[in-house]
Amino acid sequence: MILIVHPTLKHAKQAADIFYYMGIPAVARRPKEALSEISLCYRAVLLCHPSALPAPEDYLERMRSLCGGVPIFSLAEDMQDHALSPLFSLTFDATSYSSHIFSRIRAYQESHSLPLLGSYTLAGLCLDCDAKRPYYCDRPVDFTKTEAMILRYLIRTYPESADVHHILRYAMRPDNLSEPASIRTHIWSINRKFIAVTGRRLITSLPGEGYRIVTPEVEAALI
Repeated sequence: MILIVHPTLKHAKQAADIFYYMGIPAVARRPKEALSEISLCYRAVLLCHPSALPAPEDYLERMRSLCGGVPIFSLAEDMQDHALSPLFSLTFDATSYSSHIFSRIRAYQESHSLPLLGSYTLAGLCLDCDAKRPYYCDRPVDFTKTEAMILRYLIRTYPESADVHHILRYAMRPDNLSEPASIRTHIWSINRKFIAVTGRRLITSLPGEGYRIVTPEVEAALI
């Protein structure tokens, strides 16, 4: 997951949409909202137009104190933004292609032994965003793009459960207007396809908690 921060929410959502189409759950927030949003679920933060902040240095210090080592990158829209580049892990020009930003972030994370943006593996599942298709123990599973995004979010939140409203908020496009019932339908479809391949369901619903991927540990606890 990646957190996109921009002084204008419309622009943040536009950037988040690009990452979503690359298969990466992306959340758009304004700077003030981002401070309460940041968590270890995120692999990276992309702060756009940092010089528009009243006190960029103070803001970065506050965010770093909250993000637990999640790297913070910037997207520079003018020379003032570029002047702030020493404050960030990397700075990208606003004209950069999203694929370039993605590959450079991954290279930075790999060189610093950090978890990789776009990598989603758990208990035999592989839903890496650059893989040709989802796999379970090297067997392909024909999840749709939306189903894969839901699974990526559940992988990132594991071992915690995620309620339907959080799945709507984090696994769907920023402007998606889906209802909770649609998430339940997607999860039913995910389980149906996984049962056809393995003979067992992939996601369980825990009363009062939400949805969780059924790993061997979870399965043992349910017995």
